[in-house]
Amino acid sequence: IHSLSVHTRLCIYMPRGVRRVRDAQNEVARAVQVYGFRRFLLSLESGLPSEVSWALNALLVASCDTVDPHSAGPIGTTFRLDSLVSVQRNPPLLRALLPLAIPPADGEAMPGEGSARELAMLHHRQAWLLLRNMALLPENEQPMAHSLALRRLVLWQLQSALQAHDADEPLRLEDI
Repeated sequence: IHSLSVHTRLCIYMPRGVRRVRDAQNEVARAVQVYGFRRFLLSLESGLPSEVSWALNALLVASCDTVDPHSAGPIGTTFRLDSLVSVQRNPPLLRALLPLAIPPADGEAMPGEGSARELAMLHHRQAWLLLRNMALLPENEQPMAHSLALRRLVLWQLQSALQAHDADEPLRLEDI
């Protein structure tokens, strides 16, 4: 055990789930070092399902940065991953996420389009989760609150949910 690196010795005693999170954080950190933030933005804007999935997954990992707030970041990095999802540091991120937060249109799915629709719904849910995580960062509170497009999207989503709820049968006491 003495010949193992400090990181390897720490990982041996870490629960498996924590190791997976650390591995994912380290992978995102390497992507940032190699490609920079622009790769994430281009992937979101590309519209290619695999690129959008990659970017959303990586940004979700970054938005859930579980390292000690006083440490620099994942192993071998000098930045914190949550800086990736900072609207102040990366203003185009919010603009790239908003179209993904709009649910895909309902309609008849053509044969073979079922999985594409499911993936679009997954991207929709991930975009909302990422927006929620971003809103929890203190530095994002003000820029997100001042975003007219985000406020419109939230209002539209709430109105849609209320209309869907109004179409349901009223809840009766016997049903509870």
